[in-house]
Parts: sequence; C-alpha cells; structure tokens
Amino acid sequence: MRVRTRERGGPSSPSPDLEAADLHGSLADPALAAVNFLNGVSRRYPAAVSFAACLPCEDCFDEGAVPRYPRTFTDHLRERQGYTTAQVRRALVFGLAAPGLDGAADPVPGIDRLAEYHLRTLAAAGHTGRFVLGGWSMGGVVAYEMARQVEERTGAPVPVLLIDSRPPGPDPDAVVDDDEARRLFAADLNGLTRAGRPRPQGDEVAMARMWRVFRTNVRSAARYAPPRGFSGPVHLVRAGDEPLDTRAADLNWSAWTTGPV
Repeated sequence: MRVRTRERGGPSSPSPDLEAADLHGSLADPALAAVNFLNGVSRRYPAAVSFAACLPCEDCFDEGAVPRYPRTFTDHLRERQGYTTAQVRRALVFGLAAPGLDGAADPVPGIDRLAEYHLRTLAAAGHTGRFVLGGWSMGGVVAYEMARQVEERTGAPVPVLLIDSRPPGPDPDAVVDDDEARRLFAADLNGLTRAGRPRPQGDEVAMARMWRVFRTNVRSAARYAPPRGFSGPVHLVRAGDEPLDTRAADLNWSAWTTGPV
C-alpha cells in the first residue's frame, strides 16, 4: 500500500511504502482470519447457529438498542480509562452500510441523497459533533459529499479520508446501462476471490439485494457533480499496485477542493 500526500499548489511529497509490519500488531492477529472464516460460513449457511463469541446468533440482536452501544463504549472510555472528550472522539469508528442490503429499505439513488441518509443515521446514533469521514472506493465519494454538506450547513470543515476513491466524473448526465453495471458487479465479486475473501454464495435473495444496491450506486457515482470549493482537508490513500501517474498523484481531487489534498 502506498500513501502519497500533496499540498495544494505545491510539489508532491515522496511516496513511502506502508508495510504491514509497520502497522498495529492486531492486524496480523490470527483471530481476524477466524472472524473472516465465520463471516463466510454465516453468509453461505444463513440458517446455521453460531456459538462463537465473535459472531453471536443474529436472533439475539436488538436493532433498537444499536444507538445505545456506542454510548456504553464512550462512557467506559471516560469513566474507566480517563479519556478526554477529544480522545473519545478520536477513538470512535462508526460504520455505515448502504441502504437496501438488508431488505429493510430500498437503495437510495443519488450521492447527495445517500449522504443525507447517512448523516441522519449518524445523528440518530448521537454523533452530531466533530468527526472524520472516510470510505473506500465509492464509499469515499459518499464520505466526501457528507463532509461537503456538513460544511455547507455549519461552515465547519470536516476532514475526509479517501481510500482509492476517484473524484466526481465530468458528465452529470452519464448513463450506466445494465450490461455495463453487470460487468462491473462481476469484476467486484471476482476481486473478492482474488483478495482471499469468501465470495457470497447460496443466498439468491442476498445476491439480488447486492445487485440492486450496486446498480443504483454505480449509476449515482457516474452522475455525481457536486459544487466545487470544499475547504476541508482531504487525505488520499492509494494502493501500491496501481500505476502511479505523477501528473495526477491526487487523482485530480484538488480540482474540487480549496484545502490540502
């Protein structure tokens, strides 16, 4: 993995390699492989009942209690660990899933509408203060739009972390037909296999939901054309195995922002 930074208007800095050995030791813990294995089993055999501590039975989940869990964690950090408010904020990572994957809601078309949906989710969970928004691939584009909307409403710049995310396209009227969307969908599924992750199998309902969400999102990304001028800092992480064009080290994100990339 390669990290490259660039200050707007200035030369690009060297691109150091980010080696796994330099990261936190927990990322090499065998327990992570066990969790990935259990997740693969649960997707392939949804009727199976798990007795593993890291993958409790889904029937025990109370969706209405989800917003309470982060509060329990932050209270622990403050009261037991002595964290300051700033330290608690830095410790929180809140994951957001695309609507439509669980079948409880339809996919949300439009990057701007999807960003609004996720901001409402964050607010409902009590996250209305300062935060850093980030995402991989199109998720990074959604995070960027969320940050842009927050800045537009409050005037406060929000840092954004983009992981291999391409900037908005030049054509707001772009159309991605079903054939092209299916080709991209198949490429993503094949990518899971190459990365050693289990490819979803045996659950046609779940696969159909994934397809609907993917098709909606890829069309939304193709048509996304936000206003320029976002001032929050943008941090871009690019994969080391991707050809690096030194003329566009920031993938042209600096054309959309007035802050550093």
